[in-house]
Amino acid sequence: LRQPERNFFLEKAILLRDDIELYKTLPGEVPAESYDLIIGDGWMGETLPAGQDIWLLNPAGGEWFTTGAAGEGAVRTADTPTARELLRYVDLTGLRVAEANALTAQDATSQPLVLLGDAPIALLAEEDGVRRLAFGFDLHNSNLPLQKDFPILVQNILSWFLPERQSQAGGVTAGHSIRIALQADAAWYD
Repeated sequence: LRQPERNFFLEKAILLRDDIELYKTLPGEVPAESYDLIIGDGWMGETLPAGQDIWLLNPAGGEWFTTGAAGEGAVRTADTPTARELLRYVDLTGLRVAEANALTAQDATSQPLVLLGDAPIALLAEEDGVRRLAFGFDLHNSNLPLQKDFPILVQNILSWFLPERQSQAGGVTAGHSIRIALQADAAWYD
């Protein structure tokens, strides 16, 4: 296992949501505890924790997909409802990746998210309430974290995995302030 470089851009984009606590582990360490979401940046154990939502970045392969050379071509969003949801307000036309792996699904629940030519370089799956997402490239070797749409992409992905928790306003009396978490697509009307 290689030690991944620290991903400051990803950390900052995740921490834009104030209802998330971020716990970091050592490279190669698979958390023994259950978390709402595990993000494997450049590593993952041989088997994925059962019943756990997981987002993998540049994995070597896994139980639900295999990797291979992606080839060349234009980057585009897959034409699926979930891909449109996760890539809403995200323009991938400027995405450049030094090296990408094509991800080939090993189960029927997987679907492509992002394609390089005809090869999926991002894959997602949902089965029995468990969600999985894999990017077949290293964020450090792409310009994705430098794109203005990167924080939006991360927030869309987090919303897919972790719907925002609603404000608990119980026990509030007049004069106290409360925090209200609005959905990204909320509109303001006077």
